[in-house]
Amino acid sequence: MRSFAWHGHEIIICYTEKVVFSWLYPQRCFSCQQVGSYLCSACQAKLKPVNYLICPGCGRPSPLGLTHPSCQKRTPLQGLISVFKYNYLIRTLIHKFKYRFIKDLGEQLAQMALTQLQQQSLFKPALKRLSQLQPVLVPIPLYWWRFNWRGFNQAEILTQALAQAWHWPLRSKDLKRVKFTQPQAKLTAKKRQKNLNQAFKASYPAKTKTVVLVDDVWTTGATMQAAAQALNQAGVKTIWALTLAQ
Repeated sequence: MRSFAWHGHEIIICYTEKVVFSWLYPQRCFSCQQVGSYLCSACQAKLKPVNYLICPGCGRPSPLGLTHPSCQKRTPLQGLISVFKYNYLIRTLIHKFKYRFIKDLGEQLAQMALTQLQQQSLFKPALKRLSQLQPVLVPIPLYWWRFNWRGFNQAEILTQALAQAWHWPLRSKDLKRVKFTQPQAKLTAKKRQKNLNQAFKASYPAKTKTVVLVDDVWTTGATMQAAAQALNQAGVKTIWALTLAQ
């Protein structure tokens, strides 16, 4: 596209191109194919919030998602909040978001998660507790090669929506993925832990007391545990995990 010195022209041209693209390739619901959005309002109801929060150490139910006292030696995480049940629909949406590179879909998922977090009584006590700790939001980083391949970090898109809504600081550059790893979905629980060994490196200011790690899915928790371990070694004492689905 040709660039003009008068910025108003650039804005008009960019807007026109976006309108034309939207007309040629309208968004369709991935569930029912209705035109209008990637997930229509009727199909959004199929995304069910979790019934209870779990301990990140053992996966059993836990009030506020806190780590059980007996599990504190298993994990550097002090708590876990996941929003949706990991059913077929959310799995399909996350896969299309990440592997068909549909960034707009990620932004829609983030807004739906925010709605649940703000409205469902299950999440309010845990979020109130976290807010009192004045946390910093940190997206799980991608290795540079995967970031260049995808063009965006799906965890960062989710984190940006949370930071904007809650006015919590976002820090995305002080936790780095320094090792190329295989996709976790293809590995057993034991291989996931080995795959992520020494995968992250963190460097945080001493004033950072509480970090909330954000990612798309919690399955075995291996990615979150490895990132939290790096943060803990850098001096962060209180670390929570927050994911779109579990």
